[in-house]
Amino acid sequence: LEPGARVVGDVIYQTSSEADVAEAASVDGRLIRSRVFSPVWARAVERAVAVLGLLGFVLGGLVLGWVFRGSSRRAVAAVGTRPWITALAGIGLLVIPALLVVPLSLTLVGLPVALLLTVSWLLAVFLGALPAVTWMGGRVLRGRGGPAAALAMGALLWRASMWLLPLAAVLLYLVATVMGLGALGRSAWAARRTAAAVQIT
Repeated sequence: LEPGARVVGDVIYQTSSEADVAEAASVDGRLIRSRVFSPVWARAVERAVAVLGLLGFVLGGLVLGWVFRGSSRRAVAAVGTRPWITALAGIGLLVIPALLVVPLSLTLVGLPVALLLTVSWLLAVFLGALPAVTWMGGRVLRGRGGPAAALAMGALLWRASMWLLPLAAVLLYLVATVMGLGALGRSAWAARRTAAAVQIT
């Protein structure tokens, strides 16, 4: 409390240290301290989880990009083309499976499908932003360093923007996830149409 401050009643504060009350401040009631459970450890754990999440995201992207090289490149390229269609496709891929889980889980036959959809949906939420993030990193690097460098740069910028703008973090995460999922969906659909055309000819 600053000098000259006057409080009528009790002061309840939550901190890891004792309150700093100036000699000229006046408190008619009591100083009641509500302890915080290991704030330093909590911050350390939070930062460790954030770093591990970033590393897991980049590592997962590198593995998937290597296993599905052709599909990954097409998905990254699709992010920058027809963004409205990409966004609508991403919203559908994010919302429709979540809506199907509940009715499918009510039947014995549909329960395994519901479990598979749930796992796929969780993976999509965690890794769905990969094409959008890689596209953003590629724009910043202007094609230098290849897909791996683009992914690393995009992931750093994406997570840094969420850290610097905590109020918009959910929106930033959702935008990247929706655009990434939409690009993956468009890429898969284009590959399917190409394969069907080849079979016809």
